[in-house]
Amino acid sequence: MIYAAISAAWILSSDWLLSSVEGGLSRELSIAKGWAFVAVTSALLYGLVRREIAARKRTDEQKREVALSAERDKRQFYKETILAVTDGKFELCEPETDNCCVRPPELFLEVRNARDISRVRRRAAAYCVRAGLSKEAACDFEIAIGEALANAVKHAHGGTLEAGLDDGTLWISILDRGDGIDTFAIPRVALTPGYTTKASMGLGYTMMLAACDRVRLSTGSCGTNVTLEKRLKEEIEADREIGRYCHAA
Repeated sequence: MIYAAISAAWILSSDWLLSSVEGGLSRELSIAKGWAFVAVTSALLYGLVRREIAARKRTDEQKREVALSAERDKRQFYKETILAVTDGKFELCEPETDNCCVRPPELFLEVRNARDISRVRRRAAAYCVRAGLSKEAACDFEIAIGEALANAVKHAHGGTLEAGLDDGTLWISILDRGDGIDTFAIPRVALTPGYTTKASMGLGYTMMLAACDRVRLSTGSCGTNVTLEKRLKEEIEADREIGRYCHAA
């Protein structure tokens, strides 16, 4: 409408002015008027198109921010709910702000396919025993490690295992570079026994929760990091209690 109004006003006013001019000057002015019309309308169209593009960009950015905000709120709700339901044993971390790895690892292993799972799991369990975990607890912990490794192979065709100690807590992190876990699936992944989005190779996160003192999950478009934690202090205290009981008997 703006373009039509300005064009009509230009044509009517310029034609009226040219009607009072005669001869060659009239033709020259007519040509100049045509070029001026082209220049003015081109500039006007450019400005209108640019304004429309800017408005659409602002709208898209607003929609994207609303979507990101909703995603953050949803993940925060899941994080708090899952933490409460599991008595603080399952923590959902944010890939951008949280770090599931406690400190630089003492053990680093790669798993490239399903055949590597058994070897890597055994080496990780042996490290746990050397770190002070009892053989019985290490056996259960090894099962949880195997579940996490199976998930990495199943969903991301492999990954890495890192392990270390932090203030009396043994931790094992399994990292992959897959597409991550869909936000809507996280509650089922964390709380439903045996839940998986693909043909199962393991029993899932509920098995990990049963064998660990805490499970930390960080997942996003750049991959997934699962950290399994076991407190060695409790193992040592339990061994002392058993020793005192046997001594008293």
